[in-house]
Amino acid sequence: MEFGDRLKILREDKNWSREYLAKKLKISYSAISKYETNVRFPDQEILKIISELFKVSTDYLLGNSDIKNPYNEENLPDDFNTPEEAMDFLLNKNVIMGFTGFDIHKLSDEEKTQYARDLLDHLKLLSLKYKK
Repeated sequence: MEFGDRLKILREDKNWSREYLAKKLKISYSAISKYETNVRFPDQEILKIISELFKVSTDYLLGNSDIKNPYNEENLPDDFNTPEEAMDFLLNKNVIMGFTGFDIHKLSDEEKTQYARDLLDHLKLLSLKYKK
């Protein structure tokens, strides 16, 4: 499924008209029409806004994933059966920052710094526990 198809489905799921979406994105009706018919593709900034507006990942919009929002807790595994599964989760899933549902971009600089410090402290404790 292409970007335009996904955008149209998302828009229709919310019962929004093309005009309404265009107004929300501050672009023309014609641009929405061209996006939905895969004639034109949005620039990076508009793509990001669309992602935020519909609460879906850009990977979903681009067709790289069928998971609309990998940051939902329901998309997290209950457990890992092998070390390879754990490594795949850590290295290939973009869920570490968002699994609790917060948006790092909405935090103040002080909160971002404190979050990074807290995360670093936990990583140091874990590294001591598993250091061989």
